[in-house]
Amino acid sequence: MRARRWPVGMLLAAAVALSCWGALTLARARRDRSQLAAAISAVEAGRFEEAEPVLRRRLDDRPGDDRLRFLLGTCEQRLGRLEEAVDTWAAIDPAGAFGPRAALAASEALIGLGRLAEAERRLDLAIKAGEGDGPEPAMLRERLVQIARLTGRRDELRPLIEQVWNLALKRPPGREWPEVSSPRDLLRQYCLVDLEPPPVEQRRAELERALDRFPEDDRAWLGMAHLELEEGRLDLASGWLRRCLAARPDDPSVRLAQLRLAIAAGDSSSALEALDRLPEGALPPDRLLDLDAWFAERRGDLDEARTALRRLLERNPTDLEALERLSGLLVRLGDPAGAAELRARKAALDAAMNRYRSRYFRADLIDEGVELAGLAERLGRWFEAEGWWTLIGRSRGFDEESREALARIQERRRSAEEGPSPPTIRELIASASAGIVPGGDPEAPPPARFVEVGREVGLDFEHEPGRTPDRQLPETMSGGVALLDADGDGRLDIFAVQGGRLPGQPGLPPSSGDRLYRNRGDGTFEDVTESAGLGGDRGYGHGSCSADFDGDGHPDLLVTRLGAVSLYRNRGDGTFEDVTESAGLAGAGGWPTSAAFADIDGDGDLDLYIARYVDWNPTAPIRCRREDGSFSYCHPLALPASPDLLYRNDGGRFVDVSEEAGIRVPEAGRGLGVVALDLDDDRLIDFYVANDATANFFFRNLGDGRFEETAEMAGLAANAQGGYQAGMGIACGDLNGDGAIDLLVTNFFGEGTTYYENLGGGQFVDRSASVGLLAATRSLLGFGTALIDAQNDGRLDLLTVNGHVDDHRPRFPYAMPAQLLLGSSVGRLVPVDDPGSPPWDRPRLGRGLAVGDVDDDGRVDAVAIDQGGPLALLLNRSEGGHFLTLRLEGTRSNRDAIGATCAVVAGGLRRVAVRFGGGSYQSSSGPALHFGLGKEEWVDRIEVDWPSGLREVIEGVPADRRYRIREGEGRIREPSASPTAD
Repeated sequence: MRARRWPVGMLLAAAVALSCWGALTLARARRDRSQLAAAISAVEAGRFEEAEPVLRRRLDDRPGDDRLRFLLGTCEQRLGRLEEAVDTWAAIDPAGAFGPRAALAASEALIGLGRLAEAERRLDLAIKAGEGDGPEPAMLRERLVQIARLTGRRDELRPLIEQVWNLALKRPPGREWPEVSSPRDLLRQYCLVDLEPPPVEQRRAELERALDRFPEDDRAWLGMAHLELEEGRLDLASGWLRRCLAARPDDPSVRLAQLRLAIAAGDSSSALEALDRLPEGALPPDRLLDLDAWFAERRGDLDEARTALRRLLERNPTDLEALERLSGLLVRLGDPAGAAELRARKAALDAAMNRYRSRYFRADLIDEGVELAGLAERLGRWFEAEGWWTLIGRSRGFDEESREALARIQERRRSAEEGPSPPTIRELIASASAGIVPGGDPEAPPPARFVEVGREVGLDFEHEPGRTPDRQLPETMSGGVALLDADGDGRLDIFAVQGGRLPGQPGLPPSSGDRLYRNRGDGTFEDVTESAGLGGDRGYGHGSCSADFDGDGHPDLLVTRLGAVSLYRNRGDGTFEDVTESAGLAGAGGWPTSAAFADIDGDGDLDLYIARYVDWNPTAPIRCRREDGSFSYCHPLALPASPDLLYRNDGGRFVDVSEEAGIRVPEAGRGLGVVALDLDDDRLIDFYVANDATANFFFRNLGDGRFEETAEMAGLAANAQGGYQAGMGIACGDLNGDGAIDLLVTNFFGEGTTYYENLGGGQFVDRSASVGLLAATRSLLGFGTALIDAQNDGRLDLLTVNGHVDDHRPRFPYAMPAQLLLGSSVGRLVPVDDPGSPPWDRPRLGRGLAVGDVDDDGRVDAVAIDQGGPLALLLNRSEGGHFLTLRLEGTRSNRDAIGATCAVVAGGLRRVAVRFGGGSYQSSSGPALHFGLGKEEWVDRIEVDWPSGLREVIEGVPADRRYRIREGEGRIREPSASPTAD
């Protein structure tokens, strides 16, 4: 067959058509490229409405073009359609060139939508897919840091920050990625994990916003669980955690949260359940050894706990909590020398930690970086030590010193990691399970009920802190209160200390002055300030202390003021006279805060300890500012510490014996709270002082007129976490029922109140975490505090008033509610049934607190100072429980019997209380000793050990009475109206 021939015309026509089609295609391609370029320019210029339709059309033609999809998602995001943007970015290949950028953009949008779990999933996918060589790998991990921080997952923060650090270091100095935090910033973030408290107010607001937008996000649930745990609300934390466990029963993050909650609650069974679902490697070696010791302590195996803690300290000799716990165990096991060696080690580390904590944020890298690196190395904070030296090396071109330091630290770190092997998680479960004895639920404490009254019962006092525009430090510290029977009618009256106008502040109104309110006995009060001789503006007041310094049977008053003290002698007729000068106290200037009367030499006279704060010059006060330039209250370390004062009472005139008695130590504290009692069982009065940002003091009475400061060796200088806390107020009492008087100290926000358990012989150990106190108080800043039996059930409870010293909202709360923690049947302190009900729901700037039975109904009441607010009288209306109230009167001992110990035996239980001097914060509680007896209606025996050495036993006493016991009579008396009556 012959080939078909096409006419030449047809061929030419086809050629022309093909040429035209090509030209059209080329023109369309040019137009498309032009439109796409215009769309991209529009995106870059922020004209998203213009760019979006073009990008959407082009994506229809090229569905696999991740660049177009990323830009389209950007338009949707910027036009406020976040859900659409998230869906658009989801179609981008995680391993492709735009995968990391899509994950970053989507995670940002998802966080804004409250979908934290999905944001975390997208970031994890991008990281697993591989992220390239630019800044994106670091940016992805920094976004995970943000989510972990928001959801409270401290265990995961540091490994993530280390990963970002290692990536950031790939860039040379001066050429860091602008999208990634600088190495200096990353090191600071790493330090912040445990050196500063989390911003709970800000975090709560963010999590609540997330849950409002997406209530089913289980990562937000986890964040709420951690937040409630951080703020001590364990029941609420447990509720959130149950939801997390239902959603992700095998998720390590959730099981780590369960473990953290179980430790805080002292729940061994829940801790074992959490461990059983964790994979090997989920916990670092030190944590496994720590848990091994914890389980051993829970089952009472002190020998096994000692072994585990020793192994932990072989791996990490600078573990401050392990040093504290082991030293306490060694005291219990009869090895005081071993305990002393550990406490000496911890004391040195506490000092290093205090210096490090105070400097790490503001220190100049060039001038102080070497010191910080050395402190971090000394503290065993290996990453931070290496980090500081790395920053120093980068600034110096890695000179010989920095290279040698880095090599040394890396070698020491390797050596530490080669220490004793910890048990595996399975081995830990097996050993711990063998000692767990299942038990029923602990008996809940009886309910406690208080009613707040004030102006309606005649208490019209309003505290005036004298706020200044430049925030002078004294104005945030004032506020004290005293309960005393000022007029001898047998009822407790109320004395409130006024702040007022700071010296050199003419723009403020004159102070209304301190106020004395007479208790009428019918539930109301009468202002008798003027008629009592206490009226007028006497100067800027801080605190008060009441005691019978002249032994005439009438309580006198000491008021601490900025630059002076005022001593008012009670004339016995309801009036007072100022005897400051004639009593020898005119020179007690500076900044006195709290005070304590006690007989230090056994002569029957009450001597006087005055705690002082810092050197503050009212004519040239220093001013401190925040980073944004606004004024803030200065940190106490910015001012020199003021040494405390000790006065000996020589027949009614006080003589300064601070120097000869050993109170003037080389490094003065910044004293805010002081209590006087026998702390080492030698029947001599000792002093314990709560200092702000410096080591607390334990002045042990040597019996020859001299004192020895031994807080570090007694376990009272700092808490288990290390460094020195911002000690404020002090409570004392036999919290655990072993007959020894324990100490509790309120501290700064993030530090928690410290419970120092008395081990006997002047030795104490921090047991705050084990009794639930650390978790319950960590997100409060406590001031005045007292141990009381609120429901008369025979167990002591802890009452504290709280309030921040500066306004850092929205990061941290400012005004805070008062808190009552109830003693439980298992030795833990637990919140009241409904902490959100009055009076525990009212935020206040709590400072002073005094306790006593104001209305004589057998229940302990409280009165509190609210800075800038009204005086609060909290009347105890708890039901049930019997009581016994004793008023001791010394004859051979000092009249107030300060230093006496009293034991009440009823129903086979022995309850012990001590008549101490001082206590709380700048306040003075009622003088009577109150004992809750629970169901017991009869007291078998009362034992009184008087300061003179006399011991008296009184048997067979009916309960629900108030009695007076006079030294040497060996019997009880019904109280008379006047304490001087026979």
